[in-house]
Amino acid sequence: MEVFGRRAAEVFNVWHVARYIDAIAEAARAVYDVPLYVNVWLNENGFRDAGYDYPSGGAVSDIIPLWKAAAPHVDILAPDIYLPDSDSFRQICAAYSRADNPLLIPSAACDRRRRAKCFTLSPSIRPSVSPHSASTASSTRMA
Repeated sequence: MEVFGRRAAEVFNVWHVARYIDAIAEAARAVYDVPLYVNVWLNENGFRDAGYDYPSGGAVSDIIPLWKAAAPHVDILAPDIYLPDSDSFRQICAAYSRADNPLLIPSAACDRRRRAKCFTLSPSIRPSVSPHSASTASSTRMA
């Protein structure tokens, strides 16, 4: 408990969830050699307590190295991004855009203000984005 402090239970859970998912990914890869990703519910939305405010065991940004070690058969850790401000959006993109993790955003808010965020990242970050809440976008023409 002293090594990981108050996050000991989360780190324990992360390791075992990631190892379990890695076993599934390894078996899947033996059947279909396609990229495999894990969808991530972020803890950056002001959430503090794993298992209460957000699901424990996920590949949240400060746990990425542990996930990468525990689940080598998973190709991409892919965050859902519903953060309200551009700086937070960019920080998440920077955290998940790594040499060992191409940036994939499988779900993101899609109002006009948030759509622009995907295209104002640094030139070195080229995300693949799925605007999950497109149905809530303004009925005005999308530019």
